[in-house]
Amino acid sequence: MKCYNSIIMQNRKIFGFDKNIFWLGITSFFTDIGSEMIYPILPIFLSSVLGVNKAFIGLIEGIAEATSSLLKLVSGWVSDKMGKRKEIVVLGYSLSTIAKPLLALANSGWNVLGLRFLDRLGKGLRTSPRDALIAESCDSCDRGKSFGFHRALDSAGAMVGPGIAFVLMCPPLPLGEGMGVRVLITNLSSIKNSLLSWPSLPSSRWEILPMLF
Repeated sequence: MKCYNSIIMQNRKIFGFDKNIFWLGITSFFTDIGSEMIYPILPIFLSSVLGVNKAFIGLIEGIAEATSSLLKLVSGWVSDKMGKRKEIVVLGYSLSTIAKPLLALANSGWNVLGLRFLDRLGKGLRTSPRDALIAESCDSCDRGKSFGFHRALDSAGAMVGPGIAFVLMCPPLPLGEGMGVRVLITNLSSIKNSLLSWPSLPSSRWEILPMLF
């Protein structure tokens, strides 16, 4: 299938990918590092540090994941109606950026529930508009490659995150005293600050015309 608009798009590529796609991939990479550093040990934090029972831990995760799943449908529909992909994506990442470091300050299961809800609210808001933005930022003949690049970086972050967590949780950060968990979660703020540092993402591919270098 013939690729259109190649002249417009070729000036916006990084390593063969559109700038939107490249920076969204990098953002997803660091987002998953942050998430996978926290969530595998969050149940331990809840039970051993905050004294939360197992039923409430299950309730937290159930509400969090249900929120994310339901909002993916709503956010996609809203972004279509508003024509505002970028704004919704940035809002979604911002909510997660705010929520994760605050987990270090949680002193009850209800605090963690609220922050997990906020984090998954951000994920649900950003996922569908982000995928639509990726599709709009490449020619039809490059969509498989573009989505593959994004998913590869997303999965790479999910692999790197637990490895970093394992290293940080080793002595002299003892898990039994809870300090290792709190320091680990607090240190995520330095990683998460990079999420919103990518160049301004146009809501539509046609908005880039006045911005070409």
